[in-house]
This record gives sequence, C-alpha cells and structure tokens, in this order.
Amino acid sequence: MVRVAALAFASLLAGCDAARSDAVHARVEFAGPQGGARLADLSLIVGGDKVGWPELAPGESKRANLLPGPRDDRQPILLYRQGEHKRVWEGPAMPAGAGYRIVIRIEADGTVSARHCLSPCSLE
Repeated sequence: MVRVAALAFASLLAGCDAARSDAVHARVEFAGPQGGARLADLSLIVGGDKVGWPELAPGESKRANLLPGPRDDRQPILLYRQGEHKRVWEGPAMPAGAGYRIVIRIEADGTVSARHCLSPCSLE
C-alpha cells in the first residue's frame, strides 16, 4: 500500500513539472505549402532540456514543455533539416530562472520568426 501511494505521489509531482513557473512552453509551426516537403530531425533545446521530433509536415505544429535547470541558459535553439540543408535558429535570450511561452514559425523558405512573452501570459 505504501509503495502504491508513493508511486501515485511521484506521478502527481511529475505532472506538475509542466506547471512550474520557470517552465518554457513552446510551439513549433511549419508554414510550408500543403503537400510540400516535410522538415526532418527537429530538436528544440533550452538549457539542459531537449525535445525532438522526427518530422514536421507543412501546416502542422508541435508543442513541448521544457524544464531547464534554474541557472541554465534560457535561449531556445532549434535544429532541423530542410531537404539537404541543416539549419540552426537561435532564439531570444531570456533571464535565468524565467518561465516563458514561445511560438516558433518556420516558413517554406526556411526563415524563422518567433513571438514570446514571459509567464504568465498567452500567445493563443
């Protein structure tokens, strides 16, 4: 019984991590034409945390909650492949320990733009 309660408590705490005030809530969008080539090998890195997706189709978006360490660099870095081209985008620098929301938009030609705000906020 104690083991079950401990596991339930650990699961509850793991689910709360995304609600931390220093979490980075990210959305990556690909604005390419429908039926166009997909982006591949995407990695989004913020401090010591990283998330990846094998591909992103035109018109599709992916979401992630990243939890960098409290003293980690908060600048988002996006790596991806577009056709034979490897691309790297470095986002805005953010204060250590700050949580924020960011929407990263990749255009069909590979250019990247972003909107962001410090939490609590909304970009919807």
